[in-house]
Amino acid sequence: MKKIGFSFLLLLAITFVSVNLESCKKGDGDPFFSLYTRKARVTGNWKVSKLTSTYKYNNKTYETTYDGYKKKVVYTVKDTTINGEVTNYITEQTYSGETVTDYKKDGTYYYNETFLNDSTGTSITIEVNGDWYFMGGNSSNGYKDKELLAMQVTDYIYNPLIGNDYSTIYQGSNTLSVLEIYELKNKEIILKVNKTETINFTKYTTAMEYTLIPR
Repeated sequence: MKKIGFSFLLLLAITFVSVNLESCKKGDGDPFFSLYTRKARVTGNWKVSKLTSTYKYNNKTYETTYDGYKKKVVYTVKDTTINGEVTNYITEQTYSGETVTDYKKDGTYYYNETFLNDSTGTSITIEVNGDWYFMGGNSSNGYKDKELLAMQVTDYIYNPLIGNDYSTIYQGSNTLSVLEIYELKNKEIILKVNKTETINFTKYTTAMEYTLIPR
């Protein structure tokens, strides 16, 4: 049997490494190579360190920014009539608090956000339990396999503490959020949402990006 040349073995090794590096990198901001699987990089207890969001429908816009401690929400209504004059109505609210997500190894997750309105002193808490998993990609949607993260709600509790306490409680398995994994590192995750949907002839657009760091 002829000996396999060193050059051939080197070429084979380079090819093998190149293929595996390509399989590690999915999102545009992903590391070129990681020793951890994509599931292992998602799994963990995270907190939001930065967020920007714009939500629009009709002539209304909600713009949210968050730096990990303070959240600001600017609400704008364009071309509305106030005291007989057509103008833009703008309000701004600031909040203090945090948002955390615990992605568990078994494919479940727990989400919690608690914010205190800096002006009124009222508190708003949202708690969510659900299942998380990767979605497959294809040429039609332009995403690669495991580049989309699905979060399916099973329990949702919204509790605004505004004097007369009440809670909105949802239980089911039909509420699904799909996020683009722009960056998936062992110590940082960047997720994005860009969607447009029409409901009862009204168009709603959402553009959001947020960064997760270990809690």
